[in-house]
Amino acid sequence: MWFDQLMDSDINNNKWLTDFSNLTCLISASDWKILNQEYDNLRVIYIMRDPVKRLWSHYKFHIQFSGHPLSKNPTMNFDHFKKVLSKDFFIRNAYYSRVIKNLSCSLNQNQYFLCYFEEMVTEPHAFLRKIEDFLSVQHIEYDFENLSKSKNASIDVAIPESWREYGINLLEEEIASLKSLGYWSSAWSLPNQG
Repeated sequence: MWFDQLMDSDINNNKWLTDFSNLTCLISASDWKILNQEYDNLRVIYIMRDPVKRLWSHYKFHIQFSGHPLSKNPTMNFDHFKKVLSKDFFIRNAYYSRVIKNLSCSLNQNQYFLCYFEEMVTEPHAFLRKIEDFLSVQHIEYDFENLSKSKNASIDVAIPESWREYGINLLEEEIASLKSLGYWSSAWSLPNQG
């Protein structure tokens, strides 16, 4: 199976197998069903972030990682921003509702945990306790000073308001879908739509 190829060859002797990839969320409903049949005690943690803030962070990271000339000044070219957001490889990560629907129709409710990035940042201790409880693992003490340090951070530049509005318009249907599914964080800064 393709998932086995991500892991060590001695897969059967491992107590836990983990994958911390943002690409895992793109697995289809049928593939989640296959994974559920192949692995005992499958658990999925899906962390969602304010959709437009996630778009902006992803855009900055993308141009930085690819070495694009705009990486030091990401607000310089609105047309480039729109072009990148139009690419399927980029925008598909913004469709949280697809992931939620794939998980909910493929796994039992106790097999997946949907949570918010903002809670992880503001309440890391409580967030980690929820993760431990979901995984049925013993609570441990963490080095919270180290946990508060940003990893893989992109350049600290705010999204221009017109770009933010463009992102909101682009994600209008997704935002409505998330709200209809009951997944919307009070910490998300987007306008209240319905």
